[in-house]
Amino acid sequence: METLRLYRGDYRKITEFDFHKTNKYCYVGPGVYLTDSLKVAETYRTKGSSERPRVSLLFSGSAKDRTMALEKAFAAFMEEKCREQGVRFTRDSNTKAWHRIGEEARAEFQRLVDAKKIVAEYTSTGYQLRERALDVTYYRDDKVGYITEFLFPRAAFLSSVVNIDERIVDRMFWEIVHDAGQVYGTPYSNRDDFIRANMMKKFERQTTRSVNGRLVLSGRHDRHVFTTLRRILKPYGYRGFEYNGGVHVGGFGRHRAFCIWDDDFVNEHRVKRFR
Repeated sequence: METLRLYRGDYRKITEFDFHKTNKYCYVGPGVYLTDSLKVAETYRTKGSSERPRVSLLFSGSAKDRTMALEKAFAAFMEEKCREQGVRFTRDSNTKAWHRIGEEARAEFQRLVDAKKIVAEYTSTGYQLRERALDVTYYRDDKVGYITEFLFPRAAFLSSVVNIDERIVDRMFWEIVHDAGQVYGTPYSNRDDFIRANMMKKFERQTTRSVNGRLVLSGRHDRHVFTTLRRILKPYGYRGFEYNGGVHVGGFGRHRAFCIWDDDFVNEHRVKRFR
């Protein structure tokens, strides 16, 4: 069976996810939010926490660019790793232990840079100098919050969510919307015309309003449309929304994001929790 691995970051240890405790003001309303990006999940480990990552300045001074500043900062990072393992730090050392620590430190350093935990930034005077002033900061959040990993059956999971950022070609979805009195866009008198027309165009997320006693999707984007859709779709076995993460509300690049309403389904497929 093909599986789908997803992640979630939280500042506190959650024993069981509960839909009724989720925030109704989140992007597409209440639900358990998941992502396929471990890097993105890590950024949510401190959200809402009174704790804050420890911060270290690995380098502060002049450098040609960020790449050079990071290279200079690696020396301080390497010195720290040697100290942790009881190995004397000298820049011209040639021992086996030195090379082993160096290889491990280089790989970890690059991973932290990619995860935006080690960041090179120009100082306020940095643009006025030939060799620009930069700070390289290490945001140490390894002891704050948790990551929860989930493993879902891919086919069953994806067939039960609606991707609101793509054209919805699921006929059952539009049948339910129509039969619930939810008119989408220009009203159609014929049910089949309504379904075919909406399967041909991209879904537009807009607010609901009442027209002659019927709900109509029109006007500006609003969370109310997602509340309405969740209410009418959930009894038919739909479990949530999918949307393009990192596009609407920022983040670390594009990723698949999900808002799941079925907390039993989420808890059933949780495989582990780690820092």
